[in-house]
Amino acid sequence: MPLSPSLKQGSAKNKTIIFLQLPEADKILDKPVEEMTDQEMWALFFRHMPDKEYREKLKAIIERKEGIRMAASVLFEIVAVYIAI
Repeated sequence: MPLSPSLKQGSAKNKTIIFLQLPEADKILDKPVEEMTDQEMWALFFRHMPDKEYREKLKAIIERKEGIRMAASVLFEIVAVYIAI
């Protein structure tokens, strides 16, 4: 289904697409969270969210970035529903 002209017009102006190379995130695991860019924090979040080994680093990232905190909350909710099924 094609988008209406009004949706097409505003979509490119208000959106940014960022491609993250998740395997590359491993190169910044030792970098302090305070020195990470937003993209680096998102990459580590997506790459290592299920890994218990990196839980402390991820907690520091989640505490620092509201958007990542919101994403983590949604993911935890999804997992809780899945486990309950």
